[in-house]
Amino acid sequence: MSEPMPASTRDAIRARRDAAAEGPYEPEWDSCDCDDPAQCGLGHRWVHALRLPEPHTRNHEGKAHPWEFLYSEMGQFTPETVLFFAAARQDVGDLLAEVDRLTSALEESRRDTHCARTDYSLARTRADKAEAECDRLRVELDTARAAMSRALGEAEHENAVFLLHRYLTVFPATTGEGE
Repeated sequence: MSEPMPASTRDAIRARRDAAAEGPYEPEWDSCDCDDPAQCGLGHRWVHALRLPEPHTRNHEGKAHPWEFLYSEMGQFTPETVLFFAAARQDVGDLLAEVDRLTSALEESRRDTHCARTDYSLARTRADKAEAECDRLRVELDTARAAMSRALGEAEHENAVFLLHRYLTVFPATTGEGE
């Protein structure tokens, strides 16, 4: 996975965008009647200017004519807007790489999350089965104690529990504990 785009790069792109003329920048198309003798391959159409919301000049009355919204030469743009245009190809490439990196990280995170959920689900299922088995064994143990108590009487039962506990403490290997 590629490295994250540095904040300084994003800040520089953002600064160029903020300093440039407000958009939208709309292409103004032109065409010719030359029948393409030079074989320019443009199909007799090309963008000859950009139309912006703000005019670059106004008439003596302060009003803008329709053509004053057309910027056909770089000199009509502010330097900041020209720098924005000049950096656009690199900036867009950098931003696309950052989007690709973040998309890849998101997909990896989703895979990891899915695996973690699957592992959790499996562990939860096993834990539920173990709890059910413990509950079953507790019932079985309580039933055995009650049967032993009835069979031996109360005094003998206490003595038997004591001896069983002592036996399990002295000989834990024979009970299966620790294996």
